[in-house]
Formats: sequence, C-alpha cells, structure tokens
Amino acid sequence: MKSVVKNNKAKRGKSQIAAEQIIKTQKEAASYANVNTRTIRRWVKNGMPRTEQGFYIKGMLDFYKKNEGTAPDEDKLRQQKAEASLKETKFQLAELELKFKQGEFLKREDYEKQQIAKIIAVKRALLVLGRKIAPRVAKLRNIRGVQKIINEEVRNIIERFAR
Repeated sequence: MKSVVKNNKAKRGKSQIAAEQIIKTQKEAASYANVNTRTIRRWVKNGMPRTEQGFYIKGMLDFYKKNEGTAPDEDKLRQQKAEASLKETKFQLAELELKFKQGEFLKREDYEKQQIAKIIAVKRALLVLGRKIAPRVAKLRNIRGVQKIINEEVRNIIERFAR
C-alpha cells in the first residue's frame, strides 16, 4: 500500500509540473514569449509541437523564440551548413596567407602600379610609332611593304607589353 501512495505522489508531481508548462490560448502564448500572435501562428505552421488538445508548451515557445522560429531540424541543418562554410573559409584564408608569404601574391597597390606602368609604356610606344615608321614607309611604294613594317612594330610593342 505504501508503494501505491508513492506512485500516486510521483504521478501528481509530474502532472503538476506538466500543467505548469502548458499555456492554453494563443494570446497567452504570445504574451509568454513576448511576441505577436501572428508569430505564434507562424511557429505552429513551421512545425512547433503542441499538445494533443492544441495547447502550447512553454519549453517549445522558449526554444522557438531562442531560434527565431525555426524547427529543431532546420536549426541543426543551418548550423551544420554554417560550420562547414566557416571551415571552408578558414581553409581558403590559410591557403591565401601561405601563398602571400611564399611571394605568389602582390599587394594590390604594387599590382596596380605595374599595370599602370605597362599601359603608359604601350601608350608611349604607340605615340612614337608614326615617327618610327614614317621614314621607312617613305622609301617604299608598295602597300604590302607598309603593312609589313606596321605589323612588325605593333608586334614589338605587344611583346614588350607582355613582358
């Protein structure tokens, strides 16, 4: 008989605790979670568990509020994706730092200076092209010879630029 009394006390204790975790109306649930009733409806639509009677569970309300309304499975998946993305980003950063230390990369300013210097060199070579070619072309009377001289000079400029 004593064991029956103990079991009844245990059952009452659990049911009282369970009763304290239950919120019966949507308005009370919204008030408890400090959100709008529309938010509660959205959480339910997203899969927030409720009791068989449709009552709200405080622990679930706390969880959904903490996780911004996402279901546990979605939250875990989002966290795993974020962790994988973070690891990939850290790997890429370490790889770039290694290449930079090995001298495979230049600072942006240095690269830009090199490119500007190349462009200026091409510009000067093209501006001088007329003075260089004119005396040679004046001696020739055929068009193919003129084309050949111009093509040679342009190739020279391109080769210098490529270096």
